[in-house]
Amino acid sequence: MKKSLRKGRQRANGGVAVELAVLLPVIVLFVSVVLFFGRVFWHYTVAEKAAYDAVRFLASASAVEFRTQGPGGGKAHVAAIAEAIVKEEIAELYQGGPYVPAVDVLCDLRSCNGTFVPAKLTVMVSLNIADPFFDGITSELAGESEVAIVLNPAASMPYAEY
Repeated sequence: MKKSLRKGRQRANGGVAVELAVLLPVIVLFVSVVLFFGRVFWHYTVAEKAAYDAVRFLASASAVEFRTQGPGGGKAHVAAIAEAIVKEEIAELYQGGPYVPAVDVLCDLRSCNGTFVPAKLTVMVSLNIADPFFDGITSELAGESEVAIVLNPAASMPYAEY
């Protein structure tokens, strides 16, 4: 007489469903944090490269361009162009979002007002990053719910007059 091989086999009776119910919130939490910080690092990298491109443009400008004020006075014309370079490069990050990035172009750590030739050029960008997808989870990591993280990338370069 042959014995059935199925006698020793038992059914799980929903054990896998319970494990999924326990692990799924943990997995969603980890995925949301990874996606959020991936987005933060992407924003920082784009803004840092935009600031570097703008400061390289300023470093290649002539001394006459630094002494030329833009229309209506105020800042030097090359400083306004450098600011426009940064805003153009980071425009894809803020497509009508609530937070407008701030760009500061500094010559010798003061405003480039078109009256002097600087020795050091600095471009600073200030970004506010909010998480529209997982705000309930990631806002606790940063401490606020409206503005999750503030990024301040900057690039500096000495100016050598040609």
